[in-house]
Amino acid sequence: SVDVHLEGGDVTGVNLVLAPGGEMTGKLEMAGGLGIEKVSVTLEPAISFFGDSAPSAEVDPSGAFRIGGMAPGHYQVKVAPMPENAYLKSVRLDGVEAPDGELDLSRGAQGSSLRIVVSRNGGQVEGRLLDKGGEPLGAVPAIVLLVADPKEIDLERAAKTVEDGTYRFQGIRPGKYRLLAFDPFLFADGSESQEAVKKSAAAAEEIEIKEGDRKVKDLKLMVKEDADAKPRQ
Repeated sequence: SVDVHLEGGDVTGVNLVLAPGGEMTGKLEMAGGLGIEKVSVTLEPAISFFGDSAPSAEVDPSGAFRIGGMAPGHYQVKVAPMPENAYLKSVRLDGVEAPDGELDLSRGAQGSSLRIVVSRNGGQVEGRLLDKGGEPLGAVPAIVLLVADPKEIDLERAAKTVEDGTYRFQGIRPGKYRLLAFDPFLFADGSESQEAVKKSAAAAEEIEIKEGDRKVKDLKLMVKEDADAKPRQ
């Protein structure tokens, strides 16, 4: 990739050089072994173009894998299929911990080494959805959100749509989270809705989930007034 800066005039003489994709080797470790099911490691690009496929490789019985054809960029590590209640406990790129399994390969990946550790003992939290009066909500569509940082919310990864009045998250990485439920039609006006969700998440109660925890927590459905509540510290 080449950075181009426009400062009031045309930019000419930009040269793009084709280069082979990067390659990395890795090792996947999982308590209790990998089992008999085939497991793959995929690196999902943060920015992808139509028709692009995510670099991926099947893991051999020893846990080793090799991924090729990688363009420079940022990637998210995915392991599939994941055992029930499992989570990515550790991802290390060339010996350095990669928080949340996010890899910065903007300088390329030639010769890099990846070590992935999967735990089968993730946390769980489940419960009922309640109305404002504390009564079971019943079969009403709702969105339940579990986020570590209210300022950085990825609805595709953190949100779960439910319709039977109950919710359940499993395979949760140990940490502190905000948990809330809201009407999917309540915040439906673009960027303003995103900000309202962030405010609601900041005002929600913080819970700590440890490895192997099994928590039961009923949630009241949030309304617009809750978005204006003072964030909890």
